[in-house]
Amino acid sequence: REAAAARVPAAPAEGAEGVVRVMVRLPQGGRLTRAFASSDCLLSLFDWVAAEGADGGSDAAKLVTQFPRRVMQRASDAAGSTLGELGFQR
Repeated sequence: REAAAARVPAAPAEGAEGVVRVMVRLPQGGRLTRAFASSDCLLSLFDWVAAEGADGGSDAAKLVTQFPRRVMQRASDAAGSTLGELGFQR
């Protein structure tokens, strides 16, 4: 968890341009919410979830977008892509 937390970029300033707000629903029913820069990579999202202890200690965690539905994994080709490149929007 500590290594993942060290890799999570600082949250962008309130009102900054290119900010993406992310909400993760956890299998246990809880939620996590945080802002990222659209230039942050998908791996940053996985690191944040791991740092919060919400990945169950597994690299097999998946992030799923609602619309359009996409399933993303840490080991995918898209893991190094930025959130903006992947279509995450404000």
